[in-house]
Amino acid sequence: QKMEDAVGQTDPDTGKLLVDYEVDGIVISVDNLEDAEQMGTHGSSPNGNPRAKIAWKFTDEVGQGKVKEIELGIGRTGDATPVLIFEKPIPLAGTNVTRCTAHNLQYLKTKKIGVGTVVEVIKSGKIIPKCHGVVSGQTDWQPPDHCPSCGGKFVIRQGGTGVALNCPNPFCGERAVSSLIHYLSTFGVKGLGDSTVEKLFAAGVVKSPADFYKLDDAAVEKAGFTGRQATLIQAAVWMVNKPSQYEDDDLKTVVDKAKKTKPKIQMWQLLAAFGFQGIGKSSGRSLQSKFGTIDALRKATEDDLKDIENFGEKTIQTLLDGLDNYSSVIDDVI
Repeated sequence: QKMEDAVGQTDPDTGKLLVDYEVDGIVISVDNLEDAEQMGTHGSSPNGNPRAKIAWKFTDEVGQGKVKEIELGIGRTGDATPVLIFEKPIPLAGTNVTRCTAHNLQYLKTKKIGVGTVVEVIKSGKIIPKCHGVVSGQTDWQPPDHCPSCGGKFVIRQGGTGVALNCPNPFCGERAVSSLIHYLSTFGVKGLGDSTVEKLFAAGVVKSPADFYKLDDAAVEKAGFTGRQATLIQAAVWMVNKPSQYEDDDLKTVVDKAKKTKPKIQMWQLLAAFGFQGIGKSSGRSLQSKFGTIDALRKATEDDLKDIENFGEKTIQTLLDGLDNYSSVIDDVI
């Protein structure tokens, strides 16, 4: 505590100025190198943590706030992270905190956190606000049945951190962009970087893979691209060879010609592009060999899939669920 109070002051013994900014801890070290070496390390590894040093973390500053509402943010795995919104800003570690994460659904249920609950808040590493405990007003919060981002129905998922709400829609929230990028890269589409896909998604121009094949100049320019950039993006989607070598009018002609045909997509490529867990190109080829078309596969039952090599119950269920979730996308793409 003395060290924390002394920040920005002069040490009376040495006359040295102490740091004039906040720190979250110190490292105490034996300053004699020979003694430090003799003390060795923790564990059997010579590269383990040295016994001659110890980290001393200051106690996190704690604030209190009353929950006004609970929002849900959809992460890259589809899990919904509850975010507590406070009635009043909480002065904490030099900032005013208006919201904090509450981990997952199980945390809310276990702690009985809901609207009106007063909670303790800390800033982990003095950076990220998170719920630290409950002070008063415990209550049961009823989560929504449907995802606030895409409107799809939530499912309950049992994970390593407990029970979580999960949105199975692969093109929802933060996971959408990574799913779209995976789709393009599987087909070998070049010229559409992550930032381009992010801009198209943020502008609402592309929400699922099928939307790539519906792009026109006006839609792409809506996302902030120039006229030529818009045409080059469409050329990339339709896999026009070396599109940058064409003048504007010639490029438009080549792209328009490519658009007159359906995208040439084989079933195994489509399944791999969707990124179903445990189903890659090799599995996709096995399915194509047995069923021939995606429509035939969509009619398959669990029994129809059991005799395929390396397809266990979990993989079969993943495939059936995935085909169901992607039903409208398949209809648009094929």
